Amino acid sequence: MNLDEFITNNRNLLDSEEPDDGHEDRFRARLGHLKKKTAPMKTMKLLFRVASIFLVIASLSFLAYKYTGINESAVSQKMALSQVSDEYKEVEEYYQKTIDKKLTRLENLRCENSIEQKKSVYDDLKELDTMYSDLQNELVHNANDERIINAMINSYQMKANVIDKVLAHAEPNCQ
Repeated sequence: MNLDEFITNNRNLLDSEEPDDGHEDRFRARLGHLKKKTAPMKTMKLLFRVASIFLVIASLSFLAYKYTGINESAVSQKMALSQVSDEYKEVEEYYQKTIDKKLTRLENLRCENSIEQKKSVYDDLKELDTMYSDLQNELVHNANDERIINAMINSYQMKANVIDKVLAHAEPNCQ
């Protein structure tokens, strides 16, 4: 005799007792509690899926960037005035030397308020350098555009003027 036959033949003996009152309610409550525990698991699975998709995309992007030959120098090429002509090379060298000398004078100032003034000057010069860098990028695409070339020269002049104004104000107070 197998188990199925035994249960079928002795059903009356096995079904003699009924569960306590509220058994079904407690059973359903436990099932509901289990459902609440599985919800965070579903959330975690979803998070892992999203994270793995992000990781795959990031990896593919990195590999594409690395192996396609695209690099920062190719994306943001810059052209200096000296590459346009010898005349502009002389202009560029003149302003660079002049600005370097003025920056050295500014660095050598030793007085109470020179630190704040220096910081302010360096912040202004950073902005001018950013503008100049943008102009260099534009010059790559428009090498003979006089407007860009003049704007680059004006940028050098503004840098020199900013430093001059600070020196004129600070030097008398720091000597």
